[in-house]
Amino acid sequence: MGSGTSRLMRVAMHELHVKFAWHVFAPLPEFAPETEGRLHVFCHAVPDRWHAMGVMLSAAGSLRWFRDTLAAGEPFDRLTAEAAEVAPGAEGVLFLPYLTGERTPHADPDARGAFVGLAAGHGRGVLVRAVLEGVAYGLRDSLELLAGLGGRPSSARVSGGAARSTLWLLIVASVLGIPLERPAIEEGAAFGAALLAGVASGAFASVAEAVEQAVHVRETVEPDPHWAQLYDELTSFPKPTVAACHGSCVGGGAEIAARCDRPDVSAMAADESVAVGRLPVLQHLVVGLEIVHVPGRVGAHHQEFRFCHCHVPTGWW
Repeated sequence: MGSGTSRLMRVAMHELHVKFAWHVFAPLPEFAPETEGRLHVFCHAVPDRWHAMGVMLSAAGSLRWFRDTLAAGEPFDRLTAEAAEVAPGAEGVLFLPYLTGERTPHADPDARGAFVGLAAGHGRGVLVRAVLEGVAYGLRDSLELLAGLGGRPSSARVSGGAARSTLWLLIVASVLGIPLERPAIEEGAAFGAALLAGVASGAFASVAEAVEQAVHVRETVEPDPHWAQLYDELTSFPKPTVAACHGSCVGGGAEIAARCDRPDVSAMAADESVAVGRLPVLQHLVVGLEIVHVPGRVGAHHQEFRFCHCHVPTGWW
């Protein structure tokens, strides 16, 4: 509501340096559940209305993970500037942003992330661009599900710290195929609570009046038509799914064999005399990424990052 979303669909981008999750939020005129439970549907703060919400657990958090793990101390602006020098499509590198499991559209705590398509010539900017685009593809998953409940929106509102990145907004707008509007006040949730308090106290006669008087758009980021066409083509290709990057870290060849559907890799993996590192996995298995909490360390938020093997379906390349 703080973004004026009692009528508009909103892409809510939470604080880049504090929050991990991004939400895609859509008001509904009536209760309309998503039959497979991939979206959350709740009562709206506005009486007699509902809202549906898709949630990505590691969206802005994916960029923070990249910075903290692979570019410690670098400002986010420098990383996104490097990504801006890379053409759309990230030179064929795809990032799956499932570092802490996922809620929409997979609802799977064991989902795992991955970089796919890496080559020796890829620099840091390519990886950052892949992260930004991978998150945008995830938001598109939510948008497609929400569109099935109430129609495709003509625009969206953005709020929160990550919405300050013009490059990321341009990527998201182009992947979603709709313009993104930045409200004058960025903190949508807190501002919405203040507006509801204003309605309850009589400062505004209604929610509609509060939104009309207090919520204003200061900037609109339009999709780049060339980027949008490319992203549409890329999202139409078969790609690794959450089922392909699933479960805990691989412990050895036997576990690879159990997950692998390619006979040559499976047979070699089952032979315990063959070192896992010698398996021909470069075109079949990718490195999955998982955030794990380490007990007993100083600081409640201490985390470590471990690397997992994940299976990519044959034929993706």
